Amino acid sequence: MIRDEIQKSMVSALKKGGFDIPIFSVSVAENSEHGDYATNAALIVAKTVKENPMDVAERIKNSLVESSGTFFEKIDCARPGFINFWLSRDVVLDGLREILTQKNEYGKVAPTQEKIQVEFISANPTGPLTLANARGGFYGDTLSRVLERAGFFVEREYYINDAGNQIRTLGCAVCAAIGEVPMEEGYYRGEHITEWAEANREMIQKNKEDPELIGRACAQYFLDTMIRPAVEQKMKIRFGRWTSEYDDIREKGFVEQARTFFEKKDLSYEKDGAVWLRTTDFGDDKDRVLVTGDGFPTYFLVDAAHYLQTNELGYGRKINILGADHHGYVSRIQAVARMFGFKKSDVLILQLVRLVVGGKEVRMSKRKGTFVTIDELLEEVPVDVARYFFLEKSLDTHMDFDLDRA
Repeated sequence: MIRDEIQKSMVSALKKGGFDIPIFSVSVAENSEHGDYATNAALIVAKTVKENPMDVAERIKNSLVESSGTFFEKIDCARPGFINFWLSRDVVLDGLREILTQKNEYGKVAPTQEKIQVEFISANPTGPLTLANARGGFYGDTLSRVLERAGFFVEREYYINDAGNQIRTLGCAVCAAIGEVPMEEGYYRGEHITEWAEANREMIQKNKEDPELIGRACAQYFLDTMIRPAVEQKMKIRFGRWTSEYDDIREKGFVEQARTFFEKKDLSYEKDGAVWLRTTDFGDDKDRVLVTGDGFPTYFLVDAAHYLQTNELGYGRKINILGADHHGYVSRIQAVARMFGFKKSDVLILQLVRLVVGGKEVRMSKRKGTFVTIDELLEEVPVDVARYFFLEKSLDTHMDFDLDRA
């Protein structure tokens, strides 16, 4: 690969100049006016030899010019001490020929034994998927493809939050939709809520004292008829694992196993009637509650149990892609990953998406039932176009999805 060739040339030039070989980077230049590639080697060497970085860069450049033949069209130095490279036309054409010859095999790395789980979308099953879910979905799938290309065994996971407060709220919402209980501000709304409630009126009336049971039934319907079809048929994404919080985490005892693990490792303690986890010992800004004073496990304990399950499945590496409202969640779940001994754990936060039509923003709210679904978007825009638009902007920046432009 071209980057490897540049690194080899740099090592030879450094040796020729009498420099020790440091750990340095060769990266694609951020601005094409500054070349095709750039290296920080001279900056690092200059610190060691206590010389001016630009002088060191010039000496390395001169060695490169003498030894690299026709590989580079041009080599230049830029303040404060970067060395910039322009590839020769022949090198570029050779690279293109290699791509055309190898086709889909180009850039593929031999498989390793490393397993990594990438969790993405994981939207609450309280209705159709929205534009924000599309952004995380396309990003997560693309990242998974890149990791597979790099030789990892990758499992795509969709975590279904089908238990707890949001499911009770969904159950109450469908009860309210047919007048069994008063409608409240925090309940989910929308045609999908009303239609399911009307179709399941008898079941709702029979179980209205158990809103979580009703909510789970409703969530399962939305998962089967709205979410999975949108993901698999419209977005063309295939998840290797659909993990149910209720069936796979709570019912299989992982919550209790996580709590026992923390107790045995002396990572939890009691205070003010609650059970706390020593997350500050693992990089968090404060310790977190695992079990409330009235004996109920917190969402954090359930999330910790999910990470325990991931670890027991043999995935020592995990990437979790979360929505913009999860910034405060990162340090605590990273602390849990360290407690369980994950080799590598990353949490990526995606920023908000605004839908713009005719130059104006279309307001979206899932609870109020005013939102644009993935299905609606992909009826207007081909999936590859949508995928490109969502990947065009860095995940950590806010973006406008201009429907007219798409």
